[in-house]
Parts: sequence; C-alpha cells; structure tokens
Amino acid sequence: MVAFSRKSRLAVAAFGIVILASTAIFSVSGASTRTPGASARTSSATAASTLVYAETIPPATLDPQASNLAADRLTWSLSYQCLLTTSNTGKLEPQLATSYLVSHNGLVYTFNLRHGVYFQNGEPFTSADVVYTFRRLFTVGDPSSREIFPTYKSVSAVNPYTVQFTLSAPTFGFVNANADPDLDGCSILSKTAGEAGGLATKMVGTGPWEQVSYQPDSYIKMTRYNQYWGPKTKTANLEVLYVPESTSQITDLQAGTADIIEPSSAGVASLKGAHDITVQTAPSDVSVFLEINETKAPFNNVNVRRAVAVALNRTALANIAYAGSAVPSGYIPPNYGWSIPVKDLPYSQYNPGEAKHLLAIAGYSHGLPITLSYITDYEFGTNSLVAQMQSELNSVGFVATLVPMETAAWLDVTNQKQDYQLNWNEQSYYSDPYFYVNVPARRIPPPVLPAVHVLQMKALAATSLNAYQADLNAIQKEEATLVYPTITLLAEKAYVAYRTDVSGVAIPPSGSLAFLANVLKS
Repeated sequence: MVAFSRKSRLAVAAFGIVILASTAIFSVSGASTRTPGASARTSSATAASTLVYAETIPPATLDPQASNLAADRLTWSLSYQCLLTTSNTGKLEPQLATSYLVSHNGLVYTFNLRHGVYFQNGEPFTSADVVYTFRRLFTVGDPSSREIFPTYKSVSAVNPYTVQFTLSAPTFGFVNANADPDLDGCSILSKTAGEAGGLATKMVGTGPWEQVSYQPDSYIKMTRYNQYWGPKTKTANLEVLYVPESTSQITDLQAGTADIIEPSSAGVASLKGAHDITVQTAPSDVSVFLEINETKAPFNNVNVRRAVAVALNRTALANIAYAGSAVPSGYIPPNYGWSIPVKDLPYSQYNPGEAKHLLAIAGYSHGLPITLSYITDYEFGTNSLVAQMQSELNSVGFVATLVPMETAAWLDVTNQKQDYQLNWNEQSYYSDPYFYVNVPARRIPPPVLPAVHVLQMKALAATSLNAYQADLNAIQKEEATLVYPTITLLAEKAYVAYRTDVSGVAIPPSGSLAFLANVLKS
C-alpha cells in the first residue's frame, strides 16, 4: 500500500488556483440472487469471473445526491465519477474533465470535458449532464453535500464539451471538491436518467461497472461496462454482499464465498495463520466525533462544552471501543503531517479533575443530565464507544443517557430537527481538508461564531498552500478553544483481508470501492 501524501495532493490543487488564467492539463494512460453467508456458487467458471466483496453496511439509497452517509458513497463509487479525482498517492488527476482554466479573479472555473464517454444507459456524456447535476444538487440535493461547494453560484454550458462554474468568492478548495474519490457532492448524473426518476434504486453513471441487480440490505450485482471510456475492469463481474456481522464475513472469507472483506481488529486477529488469506493495513481518514448543540442550554455555556471535552479519554476510547484500530485525533486527522497534534490543541487532553471544576464554574456541581444520540450498531465499535463515553462523562458529574436510533430517525434528528444535545457522528475522507473544520451549513441559523467565521473566510481566500494550511490550523485551534461545533475524538485505521487468488488490492485512504475495478480474481 502506498503511503498517502496529503502535501502532494494540496500542492497540485495549489497549482490550479495560484497560476490563474492558466490551464491545468493532465495526461492519461489507457483510455443469481445470493444470500450472505451462502456456500458455493453454481460453477467454477462463474466463480472465477465474479469478484465477491463483503460489506458491513448497506446503502440507504443509490441516489448520489440524496444522502451523505459514508456507506452510501462506497456503493456509488462503483458506478459514478466526478470531473476530477485524487489518486492513492494524493495526485489530482483527470476523470470526466481533461483540463480546467481558472480566471484571474479566481471566480470562474472552466472545465473541458472528455469526449467519447457514455453513461450506462447508452447516453453520451456532455456538458448538459454537468449542468443538470449541479442544478439538481443545489435544488433537491442533500444539504451536507451542498456544503462541499460553499461558494458555488452558478453553472452553465459553453458548448457540449465545455462547462463553466461561477463562484461568489475565490475558493482555494473548489478543484479539490470536484476531485473527491469518495464522490461527496461531485458525482455526475445522467440528465436523462435523473429526469426519468428511479436513481434511488438504479445507478446510471460513467464508471467501469454497470449495475445488473439490486436487493436492498442484501446485495448489489455489477458487470463490466464494455463502453467504459477507460481501462476495463480486471474481473468480469462484481457482487457486493451486505453482511452486517463481522464474524459472518470472516466465515465467508475463510470458506471462499467472499473474496475481500474489511475486517475489524478482532477479525484480523482471528485470521492470523491462515495460509490462503492476506491481511493488509491501510491508511484511513475516517474520523469519529461528537456534535454539540451549542444553541440550547446547557451547551450554550462554553464551560459545559469544555467539561465534556476534557472528560473524554481518547486513548481509552480507541483501545476499549476499537481494540486499538483507531488513534486519538484533533479536528484534522493526524495523517495530515502539517496539522496541529491533538496533544497541542486546547481542551483536548483527558483531565477529569478539570472537567469537574468546569462543571462547577458553570453552576452544575451537583450533576447535569444530558443525552447522547447515535445510530445503534452502525459499525464495529460504535455501541462500545458511546457506552465508554457515557461512563467517562458520568464519572465527572454528568448524568448521560444514551439515545440509540435507527438510521432514518437519526438523520431526521441530525439534519432536519437538530433536536439533540450530544450527537455521535462519523465522517469519511475529504479531498479538501477545509471540511474537517467547516461548520455545517445545516446548523445555520444561528450564524457561525464570529471568531470562527473570520478564520474560515480567510482560509477560503488563501492563495498559497502554506497559507491555506496555516489558516486551517488556526481554525481548528479556535474551535478546540470554544469546543465548537464538534469534538473530534478518533481517526480509524483500516484493514483489508483477501484470498490469495485475488491480486491488485489497494484500498485508498478515501475508502472508495473504485479500487475493485483493478482487482483480478484468478
């Protein structure tokens, strides 16, 4: 696995921003129903031509603009693509656009689109699809996905293979946002397929896999898309099984009814010594955090928020809830070498005595009832994590009650009603690290706290890599001081296990499943 260099990723983005009115040019090389846990397939020929990947969490929707859940984006990455992408080594690369031009004032981005691209419904890809995509995103798309483009103003087609974006203010990370391999907000839709409806259950993208069938909560079957504009998939067919129990995934892998899984640390331990299975560690930018509703008492009191922050023991959370498969993290994951270490951020070190003192200052020396909402059984470690947080909070004077929820109810509480006090959450990779410190637009009103807002505007207008990184560090330091709008706790590690008749496995830091196109099942 190649180590991921965030410095190189941002350096490429800086080239596209700083050298205004110049064109960024890229060179490209290459132009049956099954129940999880079931045993053998119908024939050895079918088995050899079908790669089986077992995933824990099924998608809530296949519409890439209807959700912001990480599990959903993993599935979308099989079919959809963005204008640009980011490689495993952090290099900005072309995808549906071959080059782009930035105006002198940094407000207009012109993308030249790739010719000879077809959607999986046979329709040719043109600028009309890009215009449709972004107008739909900003009309009915998930609010969290719209936040990826904070200064987006408009989009228009110059000609069938040229599209132009206008921003309301210069934004250093606009190109990065269009190069997200995790597809957050940038998946390009077919105008024809979108207007026909049905995107929630049928993916129609430009990627190398074409959807064959889909059984919600059970599986999705894909096949090689022979009209794909780039290198064809190494294996003819792909089956993604949704197997919620990690032990069942291990059993499937050992039995040969799954070829690739991403096990927990406990699962990794159970695979030690297996001669026909390879286990790798992969870098990950998935981070776990607590949202804090500072708009309502008692968390409108900064000392209550600070008490929560110093009551939580990140090291214990990593070891107890994730069995060591996570590390303490500040707002920006520690894999970003330039980020301020969590040990140097204000109110980010475990100090239960200080937590009790801060609660007393806030007027709650005799206990403070609070609630902590979360998605029950979201993934390995979630339930243990919130239980450990409850214990740590209660030990300093809080009286924390856990509020487990199903996904749909949690999304409603989080995105619509904002009816929570403390709220568990998780975020995956961002191609633009600004979004690790961004205050979600769905939390407005009220306005972003002034001290944070000033720093955010400064970062968005940065014109150099060093200035951008310094501005992002200033934001996370201020947010840690105010304990606002979140407390980032952990950055997860990733593991991948696969059978020895499989080759080409290289999970990217984003977690995107696009890598499966390069995996050969022999």
